[in-house]
Parts: sequence; structure tokens; C-alpha cells
Amino acid sequence: MLLILFEKLSLLSSNMRLLPFWVYTAYACNLGLMAVWHVFIRKTAGFTVLMPSVIVLAAGILSNIILARLIYKGIPQSLLMPLTVAMGPLIAITVGILLFGEPASTARLVCLFSAIALIVIAGLV
Repeated sequence: MLLILFEKLSLLSSNMRLLPFWVYTAYACNLGLMAVWHVFIRKTAGFTVLMPSVIVLAAGILSNIILARLIYKGIPQSLLMPLTVAMGPLIAITVGILLFGEPASTARLVCLFSAIALIVIAGLV
């Protein structure tokens, strides 16, 4: 699914050429840091436990630095920011289901896969 999104990101670059590999790597790192943030935010107990709080703050800061660097290097913000905003809740739902044992009801899974499909369709437009 992400490969399709990355292909569309390449096709929509400002000068219609393939983006360098580091862009894909940086964006994957950004998504990984978002996942770390979503895992450890629950363990902070309202930012009263030190180590998870430090991890959450570091992951959030690094994630924003990576996004700022990608935008500074000329990646279209009109594509990068909506894609990131859409992926955040999807990562949170997936982490909740896989790591924290939240119920994976049919409605929740249908909404999750529908959101992924809508992101892919939006990338095709």
C-alpha cells in the first residue's frame, strides 16, 4: 500500500521526476517515529513517568524535524502534509489493535481499510 503512495508521491513531484531514495527513507522514518510516539504516549501516564515522556517528546520533535526538512528540500507540502495527517490516525488504530489489544471489530477494520483505500485513490487523482 505504501509503495503505491510513494509511486504517486514521485509522480507528483514539482518537476515530474522521480524523487531521490532519501526522501522515501526519510518519510518512512517519519512514519516510524509516529508509531513510536503512539506506543509510548500511553505509557507516560499524563507525562508523569520520565522515560516514556522523554521518548514521546524526542520522537515528536524528530518527526517534525524530518517533515520540515522534506518541505525545505522542495517536496510538495500540498501532498506531504495531508498524507502525513491521514497516516497518523491509521498508525494509531493499528498500534492500538496490535499492541494494546483493543477490539478489532468489523466496523473498525472496515473503516481502517476504507481510509487506506481513500488515501490511495486520492493519490491517483
